[in-house]
Amino acid sequence: AVQQVFDLIVEQSIDPERPRGCFVVAATSERSSADSRTATQVDEQLGILYKLFETVFDDAIEAGEFHPDFDTTRWARFVVSAVQGIRVVATAGPDEATLRDIVTANVTALAAAARPPANNDCGPLI
Repeated sequence: AVQQVFDLIVEQSIDPERPRGCFVVAATSERSSADSRTATQVDEQLGILYKLFETVFDDAIEAGEFHPDFDTTRWARFVVSAVQGIRVVATAGPDEATLRDIVTANVTALAAAARPPANNDCGPLI
C-alpha cells in the first residue's frame, strides 16, 4: 500500500499537466508560521495522513505482515515526512529517476523496520 502511494506521488510529480508540490508543502513553507489558521489546517492535514498510515500499519500487524512490536506512530511519521519530502524535491524539478530512488530507499527502510528483530540484535545503530 505504501509503495502504491509513493508511486502515485511520483506519477503526479512528473505529470506536466499537474502543478508541482502540494497544499501542505506550500502552506507550510509560505504561510503557516505567519498565519495560525493555515498552521491549524496544515496540522489537521498531517494528522489525517499520520492516522491513515497508522491504520495501514495496524492492519499489517494484524495480518501478520509486520512484526507486532512495529512502532506504527513513528513509521507513519516517517512515511508522511518522506511523502512531503518527495513533493519538495519534485517542486525543484521532477526528475523521475531521482524520485524513484528516494521511494526505493524509503520503502526499503520501512520493510526492514517491519521485520522481526534478529536474535543477535545489538541494539540501535544510531
